[in-house]
Amino acid sequence: SPFQMGSAKRQAVKFPELKFFNCSVNQQSSAVRTYYPRFHEAKYLLGALAAMFSEDHRIGYIADYPIFSTIASINAFALGAQKARPGVRVLVAWTGDWIAPEKEREALYRLKMENADVVTYFLASQNLAREAQSLEMDYIDFHHPGLNWPSHCLAAMETDWARVYADLLRLNLHGQSDLTYWRGMTEGVLSLRLAPKIPPAEEALVLRARSELLKGQPVLSGQIEDGEGRLRCREGEVMANSSLLSDMNWLVKGVEVIDAR
Repeated sequence: SPFQMGSAKRQAVKFPELKFFNCSVNQQSSAVRTYYPRFHEAKYLLGALAAMFSEDHRIGYIADYPIFSTIASINAFALGAQKARPGVRVLVAWTGDWIAPEKEREALYRLKMENADVVTYFLASQNLAREAQSLEMDYIDFHHPGLNWPSHCLAAMETDWARVYADLLRLNLHGQSDLTYWRGMTEGVLSLRLAPKIPPAEEALVLRARSELLKGQPVLSGQIEDGEGRLRCREGEVMANSSLLSDMNWLVKGVEVIDAR
């Protein structure tokens, strides 16, 4: 966790013979290496899928904190949605915690009141997925949906943590461990699962976008404006990794933060 970086740094100084790894992209010290999936890659594809199922052009996104790569993931999700359906809006609600069932429920009900008809999330548990299913809202899961697909689950993003830790061990043993391990769909760290009910046309669009990504097409590239109309990336340009990791404290045009009151 990025909130444990301070503790990890203190322990690294205390035990210099050990290698410390922190699950975040908040690289602050050469004594502590960080690792994190490139979630924004998968979120871009899932944004396109969500837009195709949103009749009201409003998609809900619930997450813990507006920090680090979380904002990059929201922006990528919104760009994918807007490419599939121009004019779609992404409504964001922050819970302020990694697991907060009551706050998650309040955020979901507020989004429903705002006429969001598809929702996704970035949280540690599947409480929100179960709540969305009970409200008969289509949703995209952040975790494995289980053996039997819930009727309102459109897709799921899965992280191969075993692959991540195997990579970290292998790289460390060979002395090749960089300060930041940041890998995604191209390396097989992230994968998507589409619900069996997804129609062929919608499935083909997502798979085509996935193919372009795997061939090296950057997700956050081309002309991108923020919510205030400021140009953040120009046509023909690609946003630098450093921007995604530490400098992205803005949301793209079409993303609106709401209070989960």
